[in-house]
Amino acid sequence: MRLPCRLQGRSAVGVLLLTLSLFAATRPLAGSPPPLIVLITSEQLRSDYLQLYENSFSAGGFGRLLTEGAVYPTARYDHLATLAGPNAAVLATGAYPSRHGIVANRWHERSYAKVVSALETGPSQGSLAVSPLRLIGSTFADELRWATDGRSRVVAVSGSAEGAVFLSGRRPIGCYWMGASDVFQTSRYYRQALPGWVEAFNALHGAVRARGRKWFALGQRTDSVPLRVINARTESDLTALYRASPFAARDTFALALRSVEAEELGQGDYPDLLVVNVSAPARLAAETGARSPLMRDMILRLDRLLDAFLNDLDQILGLENVGIVLTGLHGAAPLPETIRNEGLSAGRIRGEDVVHTIDGALRESFGPEVHVEKFVYPYVYLSAAARTAVPERRATIVRTAGEAARTLTGIAGFYSPETGPATAPGADKIQRSWYPDRVGDLALVYEPFYSEDFGNGRGTVPGSYYRYDTDVPLIFYGRGFRTGRFQGPADASDIAPTLSAWLGIAPPSSATGRVLAEALLPRATTDFVDPDFVGPPPNSP
Repeated sequence: MRLPCRLQGRSAVGVLLLTLSLFAATRPLAGSPPPLIVLITSEQLRSDYLQLYENSFSAGGFGRLLTEGAVYPTARYDHLATLAGPNAAVLATGAYPSRHGIVANRWHERSYAKVVSALETGPSQGSLAVSPLRLIGSTFADELRWATDGRSRVVAVSGSAEGAVFLSGRRPIGCYWMGASDVFQTSRYYRQALPGWVEAFNALHGAVRARGRKWFALGQRTDSVPLRVINARTESDLTALYRASPFAARDTFALALRSVEAEELGQGDYPDLLVVNVSAPARLAAETGARSPLMRDMILRLDRLLDAFLNDLDQILGLENVGIVLTGLHGAAPLPETIRNEGLSAGRIRGEDVVHTIDGALRESFGPEVHVEKFVYPYVYLSAAARTAVPERRATIVRTAGEAARTLTGIAGFYSPETGPATAPGADKIQRSWYPDRVGDLALVYEPFYSEDFGNGRGTVPGSYYRYDTDVPLIFYGRGFRTGRFQGPADASDIAPTLSAWLGIAPPSSATGRVLAEALLPRATTDFVDPDFVGPPPNSP
């Protein structure tokens, strides 16, 4: 395995300059990097799951990584709006939304006068133009490609677009996610059509193929009553059942493995990157919450799928040739009904109620021109009359809007640059989410166990800065990493800088996270040399 270095000239000066640049551009590592790096993420993987269910895990799945890897029981997303999009961007860039710009999965784009997806290329091109162009700054995947002169290849396979698009950077050779039709798709940003091997895979998988499948609890007899049957009268209901099931997770791992074979990942002279993101646990949590028999079995099934995936990689490449990072994109709360049964306050907040309450207070104090233009959790966007008011009047308007929202049950406070931290618990976390051109005029903070009402009074969604949403496990596995458990603090923004240090490449451009040096083995004394380099080795006299 060699990092690239191209001979710029054949003169002695050229060789000297090349040698010096090699020392500057590469750093000694603990042996050579593995041919394949696999970043495995799961939407809705709480940090406590790996401890709660550890005794039920297989030896080869989570059990293997917990025993042989560098384990951080808790890594934290320390910002507001802990949703799949912003959090995937944190992992990719090593920075928070105030730097990478992905402030939520959706926000109100005032220049277009519409709510846009974080993945949209433009105002009207739709899903065919899904891309990472709204992401600001480079990613770990970008830096890996640049460091190897484009010779490292990147492929992403995900149950959701967010998990694929941000983590795979600007120029992956493949970026695939489950689309509305429940088969894997890509966009014209990446390629005009799916490769044949993905088309062939889609023909044998998806919701239609899973119709009638029975989901039994692990170890349950197949002649007993299943936990769930993947069947429904409507296509939309069938889609929902499938995508919140282990069968969707299985298909994600299966396509990821197929990509290793089809693209010959890990078989070149430069480390390749495979991103695998499972979204089924998040879809299930949105329906059942974080604590349910279905969710427990989902995590155990995820363990078995991981076991099979790692065993297959071992057969193809040998696990000694694979480096693995495993973490979660976010956690989830129990259902509000569950929390209330325990005697705590919990509930769902309707966006319509937020807008109605704020509008009433603003119109009463400032007239009809001052009102809410749009509310997209957690951001409130006010009308032009509020935005263009003189600073003192604008501050009064914003404070009036926030105080009105705070009269609603479940809203703890609000933040804006005009009002500062005094009105917002956890203002530092909100500031990490604050990218001025995309956030609203103020951000609302919900009480613990209150969330946005998205499903007609059912389910729950992530997005808070409370521990049940922010805390996920983090495990590094493979050559160059220590074995053991580390109780010191780890932040989700630390992952990209740590991987960059592991490989001896530049960190992403906006990264603020620290290198988790305690998880890295001491570096070896041998630098990497381009296998195509013609000339003396770097350490020669």
